[in-house]
Amino acid sequence: MILVCLLVCISESVITPNNISSDSFKDVFMKIVNESKNNNFVSGAVSVNYRGQNIYSDVTGFSDISKRKIANNETLYPWSSVSAVLVHVSIMQLYEDGKLDLEDDIKKHLGKNFFKRMTYEDPVKIINLMNHDTCWDDTAEKSIVPGSKIDIDLEDVIKKNEPRQFCRPGTFVSYSDYGLAVEGLIVDKVSNMKYSEYVKKNIFDRLGMRRSSIDPMRNDISEDILVNEAKPYAFNSKRNRIEETEYYSNQFYPSGSALSTISDLSIFANALVGTNNSTPLFKNISTLSEFYNITKKDERISHGLFQQYYSGRIKGYDHRGNNVGYTAYISLLPEYGFSYVGMSNLQDEYVISKSFHRTLWGLYNPSNEKVISYYISSYYRPTNIVHRGFFKRHDLNKHYQLLIYDGRKQFSFLGDIYNISEDNVFTNSNISKWPYTGKYQITFTHNQEGQVNGLCILDECYENFDYFSTLNDDNFFKSDTFLFGLDIFPLTIGLELLIFLRCIEFPIFALRFLIIRIVTYTLMLISLVLSHRNLIQNRICVRRKVLAIIYGLITLYCIETF
Repeated sequence: MILVCLLVCISESVITPNNISSDSFKDVFMKIVNESKNNNFVSGAVSVNYRGQNIYSDVTGFSDISKRKIANNETLYPWSSVSAVLVHVSIMQLYEDGKLDLEDDIKKHLGKNFFKRMTYEDPVKIINLMNHDTCWDDTAEKSIVPGSKIDIDLEDVIKKNEPRQFCRPGTFVSYSDYGLAVEGLIVDKVSNMKYSEYVKKNIFDRLGMRRSSIDPMRNDISEDILVNEAKPYAFNSKRNRIEETEYYSNQFYPSGSALSTISDLSIFANALVGTNNSTPLFKNISTLSEFYNITKKDERISHGLFQQYYSGRIKGYDHRGNNVGYTAYISLLPEYGFSYVGMSNLQDEYVISKSFHRTLWGLYNPSNEKVISYYISSYYRPTNIVHRGFFKRHDLNKHYQLLIYDGRKQFSFLGDIYNISEDNVFTNSNISKWPYTGKYQITFTHNQEGQVNGLCILDECYENFDYFSTLNDDNFFKSDTFLFGLDIFPLTIGLELLIFLRCIEFPIFALRFLIIRIVTYTLMLISLVLSHRNLIQNRICVRRKVLAIIYGLITLYCIETF
């Protein structure tokens, strides 16, 4: 369906795809804010552009609750994962200049011996980095560290934190901060400039973004500007209140270190849409057009942007950012000249990341007579879990069942109900609820034989998981129960031996040892049952409690032994 309502009226108001006039943006935004103030709002900054012109910008709320400091146009917010778009644009600029090809093996630019833990011989290409389908595993050690400024050697961090691969490149999408860091290092090597310097020169300075920073040490922005950064907050569900959190930074800084005012992020979004068949980001408009081409069909990824359909089947190219204490979002409708950006100093905030732009763009949920294939009914687990190594067992419980019902017209997943909108586009049935804050669209991924092997919800992807095979006797040695026992068995036996030797030497310890052993094995049995029951019931992992019990038992053993 081609929209005919996107007209600039005599009054210079603009009509959005959801038939909302720009004159009413303020009322719509504040209505959503007021609906959310109790538990999901601290401050928010939003901006909407249309065909090169800013048609609405607003900042409201507190940048610092304790000081009752009001957020304004000078307030700085982190972009979080929206920073990744800067990496992708940098790659496209170098691609346009002929300095690299998107099909290049990354070893071409980093060296044949740069990576030491590659699991497969298949080359990892630059386009794999942009598509997040390198299949690099998640790790137990996270890249987020305390501090608003961190001194990072990007190459050193990448080498020290190299993960293994859990599948062949191109098989599954698993959003990877590590992959974005590698992408940033390629920009560094190819341009002969530090990544942060490249972005400042070729994006920030070129666009006139004077209140923006990408350097993890913040050496590219003055302290007079930096002092306006909003304080980070998060909602504490246990205490049912919003609380200030620590500042955190990402060691893989190309993936999340950008910081700016709302107007600077809006300038960047406007350049990504282009005006009058040109953009200052690229020499040729054809490069911008290529940037929006689909590079991962089922997952609907376009060189690192995630495609969604909005009302009238308008293609939106989105990227969200969510870090400890902050949220950001960018949504681009290049075919219709619209762009939207929003930032907030609250983690998992939904006014700027879900509600407002969805209200403006409208949501896509056509009715039809199609039926859902039974082949999608299965168990799915996130791709961004630990697949290999010691910590693999702690993610074994993370799998979720997809059930089809209502005459194959709907299915449920993660507590939401989805309708079929068209072939391989499924829309949440609750989108009529206003303001809508839930998950939106699901698409299914397929292997080379055309079989369903996973699904994606924007940038969250899941792989098809044969849950029942883990319950068979043949697979007992791969089960969570066995692996849990394997974790603690050698340690337990070793400590038992130490205490047994002490009891032979000093019989007075025998009774105390017997009591402690009874308590110990009772607690171990309880923790084992909890771990296994958690796997079956599909609840949030209790591994922290289990490990706390184990550490407590170790302490008891050591006290009695020494």
